[in-house]
Amino acid sequence: MTSHCGINFFLNLVLAFSVCTQAFANTGAAMLTPAGKVSVNGVNTASSSAVLNGDVVSTDPGAAALLSASGTQITLSSQSSLVYGNSSVELRRGIAKVVTSSGAQVRMGAWTVIPTGKRVVYHVANDNGKLLITSKQGSVEVSNGQEKRVVPEGNSVEIIYDHKKKKSAFALSPGNGKFALTVGAAVAAAGVILLRPGSSATKPRTAISPVQP
Repeated sequence: MTSHCGINFFLNLVLAFSVCTQAFANTGAAMLTPAGKVSVNGVNTASSSAVLNGDVVSTDPGAAALLSASGTQITLSSQSSLVYGNSSVELRRGIAKVVTSSGAQVRMGAWTVIPTGKRVVYHVANDNGKLLITSKQGSVEVSNGQEKRVVPEGNSVEIIYDHKKKKSAFALSPGNGKFALTVGAAVAAAGVILLRPGSSATKPRTAISPVQP
């Protein structure tokens, strides 16, 4: 009798775990790992936490943040801000690195960066409307619904909106231009910040749900 009760309790526990896991996955949430002063919706967060659709993540000078979701990791550099979404994020300002095998997109103003491969690594920067997209692995498509450009692996496209002419100017070049190198350096610096001893990125994460994306 005791054995049967134990088995039933275990099966019920497994079932509850599976239900909670699926419920959390269905929300499209990401796990945020901060290093330095990072805020979510204006509230500072010092430890790993869930980020939901519509949440605004911002980093102060010298800080960085890692967002991990199913098939995607986004590194947000210092002095940057994004709005998290289930299948895409909006980079409002600053620099981010995206590693995705699930087609995660980034929106910047009217422009959307769309991965076109199975596993794509790309950098994006938004400097007051001056945009830079660098494809590090695989290729991406950049589109505003009317115009589009394909950025092959190892190349960058710079987009500057001309308010007088009311049109965008494009500059496609190898990914070693001055702006691209600056963005690459910022991404590398964010990686170093996240790996600093004492940062929450180097500490074991505390589970906030049955599954961590």
